[in-house]
Amino acid sequence: QCIVLSLDVKLNEKGKYIVWAQSGKSNTNKEALSWAEEAVHRGAGEILVTSIERDGMREGLDLKLVKLLSSNLLVPVIASGGCGLSKHFVDGYNVGASAIAAGTFFCQRDQNPMQCRSHIHNAGIPIRLEV
Repeated sequence: QCIVLSLDVKLNEKGKYIVWAQSGKSNTNKEALSWAEEAVHRGAGEILVTSIERDGMREGLDLKLVKLLSSNLLVPVIASGGCGLSKHFVDGYNVGASAIAAGTFFCQRDQNPMQCRSHIHNAGIPIRLEV
C-alpha cells in the first residue's frame, strides 16, 4: 500500500522531540518533525510515531507529539506508545492521528479490539465496526 516510516521519539531536556535508533539506545540528533518532513519528501506515505518514554506505560499517548506531526504533515500519522484505556485512543484521534497502534493495551488487558472500536465509535469518531 505505501511506505510507513517508523519514528521512535524522546523529548530532550530542551523540549525538542528527537528521533532515537537501536531500540532507543542511539540518539540520531534528528528533530522528529524535520526528519518526518524529509521522509515524506523522499516518499514515505505514512508516519508511525512512538513515544519511547510512554511505550508500554499505559498512561496515554504523547498528545503534543501526535498533534505536532499530524498538523504539519500531509500524510497520515499513526500514534503509538502509551495506550492504557480506550479513552487514550479517542484522545489520539481528537488531536489528529489517523490511526492508533497499540500492543500492551491488548496483551495485558481483558479488552478486545471490538470493545475498543465501540468506545471510539461512541465518542463520535468514525471507525469501522465490522471485522
